[in-house]
Amino acid sequence: MLTPFVTTLMIGFGGGIGAATRFLIYFFLDRGRLWPQWKILLCINLLGSLAIGFLSGFLLKMHADYSQLITDVLLTGFLGGFTTFSAFMIESTEGLQNKRARGAVLFITLSIVGGVALAWLGQRISA
Repeated sequence: MLTPFVTTLMIGFGGGIGAATRFLIYFFLDRGRLWPQWKILLCINLLGSLAIGFLSGFLLKMHADYSQLITDVLLTGFLGGFTTFSAFMIESTEGLQNKRARGAVLFITLSIVGGVALAWLGQRISA
């Protein structure tokens, strides 16, 4: 069993890798103006929701001593850094403030409904 300090470091490491992965996806898709930023964020958060659902369902079956470490590093760390609630809030409020209410409501709805649906799907796939 790891100490809380080491576990915290491992979560921080996973979070840093997750945030860097999110940045690289933004960089490559936004660099060529392939997609608007809100679509990139939506895809990242939906992909993260699917991964969180799948990994949580998979890890529930493991019953291994290291499953808690994997949960901490991958779910809390990596996927916590990869997905981003704060960016979701900024995109949502900017859309509402800039008279793009229809697009903002669509983004919010797809993020929440899609996120829950894909987390559920991920759990079903891993079962």
